[in-house]
Amino acid sequence: DPLNASMASVFRTAPFYLIVDIQTNQFFAIQNLYVTNITGTNVVQPAQLVASTGARATIAGMYGPICYSLLTSYNIVPYSANPGTILEVLKLYKAGALKIVSQTAALPLQTQVQNQLLTTAGSTQRTDYCYCPYCRITIPHPSSVPCSALECPQCGNRLMNWDASGTLQTTVVPQLPVYSSVVAGVLSAG
Repeated sequence: DPLNASMASVFRTAPFYLIVDIQTNQFFAIQNLYVTNITGTNVVQPAQLVASTGARATIAGMYGPICYSLLTSYNIVPYSANPGTILEVLKLYKAGALKIVSQTAALPLQTQVQNQLLTTAGSTQRTDYCYCPYCRITIPHPSSVPCSALECPQCGNRLMNWDASGTLQTTVVPQLPVYSSVVAGVLSAG
């Protein structure tokens, strides 16, 4: 039973994500195919994978700064929980006993590159939004990931910097499914 599996301690490296509808108690699992290679663009893929399911919240032991930034840019609320089974953690979530992760709490997992935070190329090269030229949607630009490293949550194509001058034709709000009762629980390898 997936609900009796242990929750993963780190969101990004969980081998599976369990998507649970809190109101109906229905669930399904999706495999994190990006867990074997956690460098480069594969760092952002797990958050995009969960966002594509319509999840509105995630629960894990901890989050790295890139996953945290991406999840919050998709309006997904990251919660932290102590180790336990998915069922135990979901009960705590329903009771309102889990803490929402703040950016400060996500920072201890930052990548150790010369003991510095990874940042974008600079404020002159960073836009507030990334743009999909195929779907013509804008997506909030996560603070530490270049747009070109992200994929569109609708079509999977690479994103580009949004041109704030307005030369792009149409900007539409991303059309991710909205399921306010869905939580992405995280399974550990077991």
